[in-house]
Amino acid sequence: MKRKNIWQGILLGGLVLMLILVFQSLSVIRQSRKASTAKSPLAIAAVGDSITFGAGVAATRETDSYPALLEKALGKEYRVVNYGLSGRTLLSNTAKPYFKEALAKKSFQDNPDMVIIMLGTNDSRINYWREADYKKEYLNVIKRYQKLKSKPTVYVMIPPKVFFENPSPNYPNNAIVEKRLRKVIPEIAEKAGVAVIDQYDATKDHPEWFPDQLHPDLKGNQAIVKTILKQTPLKGKLTY
Repeated sequence: MKRKNIWQGILLGGLVLMLILVFQSLSVIRQSRKASTAKSPLAIAAVGDSITFGAGVAATRETDSYPALLEKALGKEYRVVNYGLSGRTLLSNTAKPYFKEALAKKSFQDNPDMVIIMLGTNDSRINYWREADYKKEYLNVIKRYQKLKSKPTVYVMIPPKVFFENPSPNYPNNAIVEKRLRKVIPEIAEKAGVAVIDQYDATKDHPEWFPDQLHPDLKGNQAIVKTILKQTPLKGKLTY
């Protein structure tokens, strides 16, 4: 009788242990499913020159550049990565072509969900400007992003107004930005099937936002973010 009770105890203990293991397994499965269904933030690649980099707010660019302000406005569902590089051009036949840089290559390797491109201010230098090449190379760049595994939505931005008066051939030239880039970039966008964000119109009447006549200060960067939110489906919360 005692032996029978011992075996019953062993069987009961084994059954309890089995139930514990089953519940533990179910818990792990639920946690795994929860983790797998949790959405990661959508990655936005901010591609551009010193304006994107945040040269006008250099000391506080980590919080006050337009990509940083855009990320704050969009909230936790988005992650905005700043791929800006000062002095760079879209054109490849200049002293500092953007797409020959390691950071530019990383913008492709990271497979973003969205790309916002703003290149052209430095291309507007009289010594650099080659309209046919600019169109061709810009279109090729957009196609490269569109072919990524992540299939990102691409936006192209018309750069802000350049406030230099009588610039030398080695400086960005607003005559080219206003009369050529404002026309050329929408043409490129139409061919590529992407949307345009017009930062020129948003900034043309505000030289006070550009203390060095070229790079936006905090208010200028805030205006850039407002324009992005106004001219795209992105929804954000502004605190200014």
